[in-house]
Amino acid sequence: MSKVAEEPSMDDALRHKEEGNKFFSDGKYTEAISCYSCGLKCCPPNIDLCAVLYRNRAACYLKKEQWKKAVSDSSAALVITPNESKALFRRAQAYEKLGKAAEAFRDVKLLLHVDPKNKAGIELASHLRNVVSAKVQSRESTEGAVSESFLELCKPDSDRATKLQMAKNIAILAGQEGGAAKIFQNSGIPRILSIMNEDDVELAQPLLRALASICEKHKARASAVVHEIGDDRFKKLISNTHGTLAVSAAYILHQAVEAFTGTDKTELKGSETALVTPPMAEVRNILKTSFGLMKEKELTSEGRDAMVDLVVQVAGLPGVTKEISHLEGVTTLLEVAAGCVELVDGKTGLASVSDVLRMHVAVALGNIYDNVGKDKTQFKKECALFICPKLVVSDLDTRIQGAAALSAVVQGCSDLGNDMLARENVLPSILKMAQSDNLATQLVATEALAHAAGDKSRCTALLGDGVEALKTLFTTSSNDRVRIRALVALCKMASTHGGNVNAKTFVEGAGRRLGKQCRTFLVAEEQTFENRKWAAEGMAFLTLDAEVKEDIVKDKPALQALFELAKHEDKSLLYGVSTALVNLTNSYDKPDKNEELEKLGEFAGENVPQEHVLDDEDFVTGRIDTLIETGVVPAIVQLATQTSHSSREQLCRVLNALAAEQKHRGTVVQQGGAKVLIPMALEGTAKGMNIAAQALAKIGITTDPRLAFPGQRSLEVVRPLIRLLRADQGLQQFEALMALTNLASTSDDHRKRIMREKGFTWIEHLMFEEHEMLRRAATECVCNMVFNEEVFELYAADTGDKVKLLTLFSGEEDVALAKAAAGALAILAADKRVCEKIMAVKSAVEIVHHLMISQNPELAHRGMHLMLCLVAYQKESAEKMIENNGLEILLAFVQKLVPSSPDVQKAATQCLQTLQEYGLIESSKIPHAT
Repeated sequence: MSKVAEEPSMDDALRHKEEGNKFFSDGKYTEAISCYSCGLKCCPPNIDLCAVLYRNRAACYLKKEQWKKAVSDSSAALVITPNESKALFRRAQAYEKLGKAAEAFRDVKLLLHVDPKNKAGIELASHLRNVVSAKVQSRESTEGAVSESFLELCKPDSDRATKLQMAKNIAILAGQEGGAAKIFQNSGIPRILSIMNEDDVELAQPLLRALASICEKHKARASAVVHEIGDDRFKKLISNTHGTLAVSAAYILHQAVEAFTGTDKTELKGSETALVTPPMAEVRNILKTSFGLMKEKELTSEGRDAMVDLVVQVAGLPGVTKEISHLEGVTTLLEVAAGCVELVDGKTGLASVSDVLRMHVAVALGNIYDNVGKDKTQFKKECALFICPKLVVSDLDTRIQGAAALSAVVQGCSDLGNDMLARENVLPSILKMAQSDNLATQLVATEALAHAAGDKSRCTALLGDGVEALKTLFTTSSNDRVRIRALVALCKMASTHGGNVNAKTFVEGAGRRLGKQCRTFLVAEEQTFENRKWAAEGMAFLTLDAEVKEDIVKDKPALQALFELAKHEDKSLLYGVSTALVNLTNSYDKPDKNEELEKLGEFAGENVPQEHVLDDEDFVTGRIDTLIETGVVPAIVQLATQTSHSSREQLCRVLNALAAEQKHRGTVVQQGGAKVLIPMALEGTAKGMNIAAQALAKIGITTDPRLAFPGQRSLEVVRPLIRLLRADQGLQQFEALMALTNLASTSDDHRKRIMREKGFTWIEHLMFEEHEMLRRAATECVCNMVFNEEVFELYAADTGDKVKLLTLFSGEEDVALAKAAAGALAILAADKRVCEKIMAVKSAVEIVHHLMISQNPELAHRGMHLMLCLVAYQKESAEKMIENNGLEILLAFVQKLVPSSPDVQKAATQCLQTLQEYGLIESSKIPHAT
């Protein structure tokens, strides 16, 4: 027989404690921590020695200035020995160092209640009282801070460092509702403008930020800011050669439009109630200024981008699209698109344009088109009147401008752009331009075709007339800019069958050959960033082909080149890289399979989609492994800084696919994936937020939430997880429940947040689900939630069937479900109201007895604890509990006739003693525990 290893004993724990004390006395705190930690491993849980070891280790952490660990250990000690003075004092010290004066003061007050003569506690309390009082006074003196900041800013003799700091202070104060109100009420807007000098960018930046904050969600203040600055000064700011000022000025306008079209966040009071102009008139003036500026030929590229981006951001706000239509804003945007393309002489119609301007115009057009309502007649008319006449004239520059505007429409409003392309003379004109000898004409026409080729419904028309022209351009052109655009158009056409191996539009292997050509552009160092970006877009479409996916994941230089693109700040590459990653991980939406319909389709000779063998689960898992090894998570983290909700949804899909593999969750957390998932789970498309929440849930299930989501992040995760409980997919609900269960086990702060976010109602609702795993997960979450005072009271005061359900679940054959329900009951049974409800359940006695004799030690422990509470509740319940062999079960445990833990034997003995006190048994029947 193998020798059984000896379990650590109390003697070992005491020995480690003494060794730790000696190291502590010698100032060897690291060694002392090691000893105390060993002692905790040897020590049985929840006894006084454990509390001593936690307190001593907390003292070491204080010496090493590891304040958070000191708080944790002191708290652990206080769980075992509540209100113990040393633990309270040490936690108060740690809280003070962490800047949590209120928490520290609370602990010290409790310490002095327990030990009024504690000198160190008295001194610390005196100090903390002053700190807390100072903070309160500081909060109450916002007006003083505002006045002081303006005073220093306006002083002629203030040095530059002081002025910059005061400007930053004003920006910070303006970001708080109280501060913004005080600045506004004390003539802050004209004072800021009198101080601000557009030539001093460092000083102007924080002051512009302050003005934007003053506008936020407040109609009267926004009106005042816009009128005080005035059109002329706005134009000056947006035309400033320092691009950051243009962006900041545009952000003021953005905040103002949001304020005028939204709801005030506070009730307007006093001098803040004077809104001079009707809100939509204000919006119209801002848009008129913006459209006028973006057309100005000499405007800087940063200023023009800022004005177009303003339209991108506000187009979906209530009433804004209608105002854009009144101002012929669509035509203005088309003029900008036409003006930022290279003409025959190599110049552009506008003096200064950025590389991304036309893409931004496309996004603006798309946002307007999506929000214009069902009647899109006016929008279509403006586009047609601007574009179509330009494509049929003889002047090359005019045709180039028309094609550039069409390209923007196709890119931003795919269905409309392709409808226009299908009009008489439009596609032939574009194809003729693509075959021109002029480089500028070739470029703009080929780009329009490349954008149009992504629309599957229009690809048939292009296949008929455009493929040969594009092939010719790719093989014969000496200009890589033309070649890559032609190549991307061919890639998009070749990919229209997606993952369906039965729907080939090109010859067998065409996708792989095109992929190799894209790879050449992607990895070649001599290629420009623009060409590599186009190559990434081509790859994005080709990766619908399973063979291409396998080629790419085996090509680490190509993957690395793709990830390197993610580090670039250009937003337009987001689509290509994120789409390629979605396809490589197969994290796109897949249609539900219906075998009967598939058989009928085959019988009728229809083309039934079939998944490629290389898209089987094993191949997908292998691709995910390679992507992780190659550094996909840092690339996603970089891409996630972009603002496009649809593209962020794609990144959520990829992270969710990576987190599906448990072995990769640690890597996702370590490399920042969990951090970027939280904001994506709080804002974005409805589907994207749910997918991000599911990825967070996966991580939260198997990783300690305190490590996966450190600090405040673990509280921010609660809301998306609760939203996931309302999803219509059982798997998402299950994963959300599991993650919430882990969060609820960490602290009462998390339990309180779950309650505040109205999550507990949904958790209880899922206890009634038919699926056993959902019922079990919901009950496990409830078991952790009952430690919360509010939840406990919900059950104790309930007049419904909450306690009855837990009682019945405790008798289920599903061990995990019974364990969770009995655990919750065992906690709740400390309240006599709950005991009364348990005893009202007909099968309660039988269920408790069944738990007590369970082969599962945890169920037996919960059952015995319930027995103890119900026996102690009142004599009548005690009589019922010892019926039907209840007394024999207790005697068997005390006499050690069945194997059990010391805690179970002790509880059984206490039950017998209570029964003897009631006079239900004689004292001679109580065996002495050995």
